[in-house]
Amino acid sequence: MSAPVSISYLNAMRLKRETYVFTISLFFVTMTLVQVPTLALVGLLSPGLLAASLVAVMPILLFMPAGAALARRLSPAAFDRAIMVLLAGLAVKLVWSAVG
Repeated sequence: MSAPVSISYLNAMRLKRETYVFTISLFFVTMTLVQVPTLALVGLLSPGLLAASLVAVMPILLFMPAGAALARRLSPAAFDRAIMVLLAGLAVKLVWSAVG
């Protein structure tokens, strides 16, 4: 749920692409480092769910270099448009979840 807000905030700051990617990555790593132990502590993250989550993150880790290479090839304007498309998709998903 924090992704739309954090992505919107950082996009509004008009950071350089490298700074934007570093900052959003650091944000999500920090959130994960807090969430995982907290969810486990309150019993919402079982060993099975943790294992499934680790398997699910593998494609992300595998395709991160491809995404980084693609981002380097995009102009700053195209990168900003890609972020706006991502935000629009997140907004549609949130509205769809709320009404559906």
